[in-house]
Amino acid sequence: MRIAPSCFGLIGQRSTLVLLLLMYIECKHIHAFEDESSLRNDFAMGVSSMKQKLEQLSFHAKCSVTDAATGKKSSVKTRKQEIEIACHGPLALETGKSRTGSGVFFKVKNDTYAFAIEKHSDRTSLQYLERLGVDATVDKRIAYESKEGQFAGAMLHLCSGFIICGEPLCSLILNEGFSIKRVFRKEIDRRLLVCVDFEYRGFDSTHNDRYLLTEGLLICDPSNSWAVVESSWTYESLSDKSKGRQISKREFQSTGASIPMATKVSSTYESLDTVDGDYRSETVWVNEIKRTNVPREEFYLSFYGLPEPNFGKSWLGVWVWWMIIGIVCIAVGTFVAKHANRPRQG
Repeated sequence: MRIAPSCFGLIGQRSTLVLLLLMYIECKHIHAFEDESSLRNDFAMGVSSMKQKLEQLSFHAKCSVTDAATGKKSSVKTRKQEIEIACHGPLALETGKSRTGSGVFFKVKNDTYAFAIEKHSDRTSLQYLERLGVDATVDKRIAYESKEGQFAGAMLHLCSGFIICGEPLCSLILNEGFSIKRVFRKEIDRRLLVCVDFEYRGFDSTHNDRYLLTEGLLICDPSNSWAVVESSWTYESLSDKSKGRQISKREFQSTGASIPMATKVSSTYESLDTVDGDYRSETVWVNEIKRTNVPREEFYLSFYGLPEPNFGKSWLGVWVWWMIIGIVCIAVGTFVAKHANRPRQG
């Protein structure tokens, strides 16, 4: 049986097409692999570049937070609170209405001491003053307030584009418990964003709780310094077995700050276990950046018309030491003169 030459040509063309298709698929696979590898590097470099800026932040912001919770185990149905905070690198300040409502309180921490005052129209009163770096108990208490207090909550949400799970994202991705599963591009609301699938095995030292985050997703905006515009994960406590789904969305506006600051953060948490039942919470932070540069002077007592503490000075003034030296010299002189005038025996 003879096969027409045209059949050989057709078979050859089909073989060529199949070969080209296989090559295309392989090249596409290789390109996708290379693209993800490149995206991983871009993501890592992008968030790492924010480390120094986070450490040198200086701003003053007014924050309003609204909490609403539903479910049998909900202790707070609806709560609204306002607070103002400021920072200059590691120096921290929070202020708001005093408990009496007739004045304004300030809680401040600088590099030497921490203090709280109340300012009224006719007076300024010191509530407490603690020296830092001397008593470990004091340092621990001040550090706890910085991590768990109102200042910490406001700070975490203002900088939530670069702080995840209470840690700067540039540090979190280096944690041995953090693993990136996939990095890919995705168009969302006409913006080409970068998505990062991850899992994280973490430890909350404040509450002594080990936890696991699965189905984690960070959606970053490369055009806005790689700020995280949306994050979500399933949280599971390894201590009490509680489990829930967390979703947070962030909005950014031009504020003039050295990093993109979140002007609105909306978060929801929904219980997925039988322990908390039908518990569900919604939290909305609305933030206003009032200043993008706060002088160091505002973190010291003298700025509020109070004297600076003299922790480093002895309670004995210079004149006291000169008096002591004078007394010693007189005593020595008297002793020498007394023995010099004593008649020699022998």
